[in-house]
Amino acid sequence: MRNVYLVLILCCLVSCNHKTEEGKSLMVTHESIQLKNDYLGKPGPIIELDKKIVGIDYALDSCLFYIDMETDSLYRFGPRGVGPDEFIYPHTIQHLDKNRFGIFDLQARKYTQIQIKNHQIHMETPIAVANDKISMSFDVKQISDNSYLGMGPYPKEMFVFMDSLSNTKSSFFEFPYKDSSEKALKNHLRAMAYQGRLVLNTDRDRVAFTSIWGEIFHIYKVEKDSLVLLNKSEKVYPKYTIEDSQDGYSAPMYGSNIVGYISSTANNQYIYLLYSGTKLEDYAKAQKEFDASTIHVFNWEGEKVQTFTLDIPCTNICISSDNQVLWAIANDPDPELVKFIL
Repeated sequence: MRNVYLVLILCCLVSCNHKTEEGKSLMVTHESIQLKNDYLGKPGPIIELDKKIVGIDYALDSCLFYIDMETDSLYRFGPRGVGPDEFIYPHTIQHLDKNRFGIFDLQARKYTQIQIKNHQIHMETPIAVANDKISMSFDVKQISDNSYLGMGPYPKEMFVFMDSLSNTKSSFFEFPYKDSSEKALKNHLRAMAYQGRLVLNTDRDRVAFTSIWGEIFHIYKVEKDSLVLLNKSEKVYPKYTIEDSQDGYSAPMYGSNIVGYISSTANNQYIYLLYSGTKLEDYAKAQKEFDASTIHVFNWEGEKVQTFTLDIPCTNICISSDNQVLWAIANDPDPELVKFIL
């Protein structure tokens, strides 16, 4: 009998010219960053922000951290809790400009802008990104001051645009499906099998969606409060079952599924995707966190322009603004920040 794995990603039920010949991969070697004053707990997504690496920590009481790359020093902030300026479960992070970034708190269902300047932390009032119709999202990104893009298990759509008062302005598209039988499943149930991440370019007018299971990759263009599909690649679909009851709903995964894109990063030129291709059951047997050593690089037309092979498996990545350095989190065996010169 095939084992079925119920993987809860959520904490509730619900300029470098990259160009090589197709099929060839370039090996790159890492350099470890030796922190002088502290250690990483269980780091999640990271971004580059004005000579700093900013990230989420899933394990420690301080949910957020940044590393000053000029001094290799680590600073913690963002206490875990339910009070003012606290976070319950920060899930994704978004680069906004030179000094600002955004945090989407999955359980609090809020989006918070944060500024780091001269080692001073300023948090703006969180924006609610939920309403009567949109009770949960997998990810939320800010498009402009009064426009937020959400992706999640909505009744009929994959994406919504909300304003800063959490009003739904528009909704569109649906989650992927392999055939008519899968298409017949309710959208919010199918969504649980196609959980993934959104990543935007620097100008915030292009969006890439990647699924964690299988090999699904979409590129969209932002036009006012809507998205236009530019490119769609759906090479491998996940295999799953559906559980739907009064207590909640989920999509338990078969162990034979491959883990697809586990981290993504982008700028105005390229999209960098950390791709695994390892079976879920193999991760389960090894009792290890999702990691990978293959980086696929695409332009915003969806054309693959480069493949890198990292000399050490990594869990999260971010690219420098000039495409010269890929920053990453690796477990060797403890979590550490590494960099690859591209």
